[in-house]
Amino acid sequence: YRTLAAADSVVMLIDCVKGVEPQTIKLFKVCRMRGIPIVTFINKLDRPGLDPFELLDEIEQTLGIPCSPANWPVGSGSEFRGVYDRWHNRMLQFERLDRGARPAPVLVRDLHDQALRDLLGPTDHQQLVEDLELLEAGEPFEQSAYEAGELTPVFFGSAVTNFGVEPFLEQFIDLAPE
Repeated sequence: YRTLAAADSVVMLIDCVKGVEPQTIKLFKVCRMRGIPIVTFINKLDRPGLDPFELLDEIEQTLGIPCSPANWPVGSGSEFRGVYDRWHNRMLQFERLDRGARPAPVLVRDLHDQALRDLLGPTDHQQLVEDLELLEAGEPFEQSAYEAGELTPVFFGSAVTNFGVEPFLEQFIDLAPE
């Protein structure tokens, strides 16, 4: 709790299997009371877990803060394919590789780009399109709402496999107050 007194912004780590945990609720209340901006990282997408929409709903209902996903997972558990970066129109492909190796992001012009269709296949591509259409009806990201602690941008990834961590940290540097 004392550490939060000096924080300018925080990362809220949510386990995709467990969802919002009791200690997270306690720490969140301190952040909310102090108006500290919160960035959310939903972890362990390479393991079977809760549906991403259920996780967002749990965060919003339990913690009372709207979520605005910056990226969106394609599959989960053994079917985890990666995340679509909504802010940069690119697919970050998940592959189990040798330590330190990473596949290059697949840049796409838009969601209907043939390169993305080829990468995901028709079923996963259609699911991604439908999921992102649902997200469009949700909370748009606004920097001022984030800085006031009234909105949390959400990122998905897998820290143990180092997937999605680097792009998340790059965005965190840009988002967090100087």
